[in-house]
Amino acid sequence: MKVARKGYGFVHVEGDSREVVFVPRREMAGALHEDLVAVRVTIEKADGRLEGCVEKILERANRAVLGIFTPEPEGASSRSGWVRPLDQRLLLRIRAKGPEPLPAGTVVEVAIERFSEFGPTAEGRVSHVIGPIDDPRNDVAIACRKHGLSADFPAAVEAENQGGHKHVSFL
Repeated sequence: MKVARKGYGFVHVEGDSREVVFVPRREMAGALHEDLVAVRVTIEKADGRLEGCVEKILERANRAVLGIFTPEPEGASSRSGWVRPLDQRLLLRIRAKGPEPLPAGTVVEVAIERFSEFGPTAEGRVSHVIGPIDDPRNDVAIACRKHGLSADFPAAVEAENQGGHKHVSFL
């Protein structure tokens, strides 16, 4: 399933990549972007377009989510709080516990342990703390985690870098 930021989705029918079923937001049944779902076609329009509803979520695609942590109201920093995903197509609120108290605005990766059956919420634990959302030094770490890349360089590259910096001019 592909989900738009406004909450509606499109499902490509297995075996026929040209056939697509539009799923309105109210018919998503908790499905998220990239989930594998079973849909039921409810309307076939005169022009051949299909509209339907999610019948069942067959496989969850998002078991780890990057997001912004907001602590529970009991204090400015707390181990428990809510995480809002950075990917706006994931219309989900995640209740998460961190390994330590975290301030509001901290970017974290959450390992989702349970999805709710009753709405767009989930529960999980903070598996990695990146840092403040407003710190531009965290942009590379966010991009690496989002795309499954390593931020570490091989030992040979690090060793060569120890030789000093060479000036490069851009003309």
